Parts: sequence; C-alpha cells; structure tokens
Amino acid sequence: MQTYEYKTFFTQEISKRWFKKLNELNARGLIDRTSFTDNYDQYQAKIASGRVLGQSVQGWQFMYSADLANRDRGQNVRTMAPLPIVWNANTKPRYRNITIPNLYRGMGISKSAKDSVRIIRFINDLLSEDVQRTINWGIEGQHWQYDSNKVPYRTAAYDVTSSNELMDKASAPNAPWFPTWNMPNPPDGSAAQIALLRCEQTMKQRLPQMILAAPAQFENLWAAYVNEMNNNGIAAYEAYMQEQLNQRLKEWGIRK
Repeated sequence: MQTYEYKTFFTQEISKRWFKKLNELNARGLIDRTSFTDNYDQYQAKIASGRVLGQSVQGWQFMYSADLANRDRGQNVRTMAPLPIVWNANTKPRYRNITIPNLYRGMGISKSAKDSVRIIRFINDLLSEDVQRTINWGIEGQHWQYDSNKVPYRTAAYDVTSSNELMDKASAPNAPWFPTWNMPNPPDGSAAQIALLRCEQTMKQRLPQMILAAPAQFENLWAAYVNEMNNNGIAAYEAYMQEQLNQRLKEWGIRK
C-alpha cells in the first residue's frame, strides 16, 4: 500500500551507511580532504584537470562545463563516466529516470518588446531539431555520426557510444509524484525554511567532521548529528513538504 509519506534522507539509516563508508575510505587515504573546503570554482578546476578519479554528484554539476575541458583536449579517458554502483548484487540500480519537463524554467516576452513576433520565431527556431542537435551533440561528422541503421551515436571512451550504456539499462517508470525537487521551497521566514537553513548548516559542519574523523568516533558523531538535526526542527520542514506532496497528489489526480 502506498502511504506517500514524505521523509528526507538526511538522517536515514541508508545515509548513515553511506557516510560510514566514506569514513572508512578516508581512513584508507582515498578521500580528497580539501573537497570539503574547496569553493565551486576550485571544484570545477579539479574536474577540468582530469585528475579526479571518482566522485558522487549529479552529472549536471560538471558535465556541461568542467568535464568538457578533458574532452576538448582529446583526453576522453579522463572524463567522468557514470557507474551504477550499488551495495550488493541484490540491489537494483535506480540512478536514471524518464525525462520530465523542468517546471521551474520559463520564458517571457516584455510587453515593451519592439518585435515580439520575431522573438517568438527565434525561440521556435532555437527549439528546432537541427539546432538542438547541434547544441547538445555538436557537429555531425566531427562530434557524432549515424550508424548503418541511421541511428545517431557519439564515439566515446570506454568502448561505448553513450554514457547510458554504462548505467542501469532500462529506466524504471517514474513514481507518480516524481520529482520532489521541483516542489515550491518553504516561504521566507517560515518555520520550515528556518529549519531547512539550520539543517543545511549542520550538514556542512557535521558531515565533513564525521567523514574525516577516526572510524572509532563515527557512531558518537552520527548520534550527535542526528540529535542536532532533530533540534533544528527537521520535522517542520518534512511537514511542509508533506503538504506540498499531498497537494500534488490531489492536483495530479493520484489521490482524491
């Protein structure tokens, strides 16, 4: 039975397991300790240098900018390649999702625009297949080509033509409420927003401390982290998001 209960992953057991694994990796000298203090430009520079072996982050954070520097130097083997890593063989990867519209983005034309029709025509041309193919794939014959079945492909490293071939082969259907990242943020000054801001500060401070600590300290640091998150009012944020989820379920006809 679907309960549609909203819970953050911040203090869940699955998160504890992940942070404990990072703590173990750090003890083995496999964590870049400065990754917790680098600013965004420094992070991007590391990716662009081709010296980063692995990371846990969403592709949009780097694949359209820093990682292109490695490709443009002809060093495809130093670009980031996604892998569907799971805890054990019984766990089915769930990294990919079926593409959805980004409801947060929009476009408007000012009423003072001198030629609104021309602007609309430009937008229409921008959305054409040829232009989108060039923007996203590059130039035919240089960055991509057709195979014998007239299916377009790009030759990439790792003996694949697409990074999707390295991931879970078939995306499972999206959950009916998916995704939650495009739900409205809590209103400014609300209890939910204040709780979220406090939780974000706690995570920025406590998680690096937990990961970089001696393994023998991990359990105590995790307990202190969970206690602080609860005191921050994480329940207030979850309650707000539950309201947003309930509204979506109603508007989308999932629940009456």
